[in-house]
Amino acid sequence: MPRSPTTSAFITAGRCGFTGCGRARRARAGFTLVELAFTVSILVLLLAVLMPSLASIVRKSHDHLCQTSLRRAAFDFTVFAQEHGTRHKATGDRGFLLTDFMAAEYRVMEYWGHAEDGPARAPMSDVFGCARVEAVATFDPGATCITKAVGPGASVSYAFNARLVRAELGGNRGFSTVAEVRLAPSIVSAGRVPLVWDSDGGAAERAGKSAHFGAPPISPAGLYGDGSRWFPARRHSGTMQVGFVDGSVGISRDPLRENSAQWGFQTVK
Repeated sequence: MPRSPTTSAFITAGRCGFTGCGRARRARAGFTLVELAFTVSILVLLLAVLMPSLASIVRKSHDHLCQTSLRRAAFDFTVFAQEHGTRHKATGDRGFLLTDFMAAEYRVMEYWGHAEDGPARAPMSDVFGCARVEAVATFDPGATCITKAVGPGASVSYAFNARLVRAELGGNRGFSTVAEVRLAPSIVSAGRVPLVWDSDGGAAERAGKSAHFGAPPISPAGLYGDGSRWFPARRHSGTMQVGFVDGSVGISRDPLRENSAQWGFQTVK
């Protein structure tokens, strides 16, 4: 038996409580101001709890990336030494220059090949730099040496061992002279000789020194005795990371006190 219009209307009105279904739905669909404030406060509390953990994860990730970068450089050095350490076909010189390895590690020729419109630019950490340092490297195709080809100094975050480029020699009356160093393949078996480490390129540039090279003051005399070429950076939770010529990597809060590290090593005596 079909329902009468009156009965149908009565049932519909009863379901809506005689207040209107549309208004009831709108009331249930939204949040009250108290509910919204409570939700926001919970989110803020969760963020406050999680932020230190997230920051710690990011720092550890950067530390690991930096260590990986130095480990790769140390390994590349051992390969480079074996491939380039024999007699040079053109000049007849034996050994290789550390600056030649540096140019290869910074991929200078690769970036010069794309510099038709001027100096090429790239994030330093994508080329060869610490992940904790956000900087842009400029590759100048008109430069003839690594210190001018890759810059600016403030963007450089790794320093190579200056004693493997220019060695101190004892001179007359206690003065020191300097000799250019050519490295032989046997350098990789010299042990824990520092090759490259975390450095503060900005501090070196402000001091008017090359950001690409560094050397600690082992003795008060000589080219490196005054400490003016030593700009260590302890950016990894107070530690400095060092890559060695034997392919290993070390981490230390006081690297100069590490007994195994040969900071004063020179191939030329």
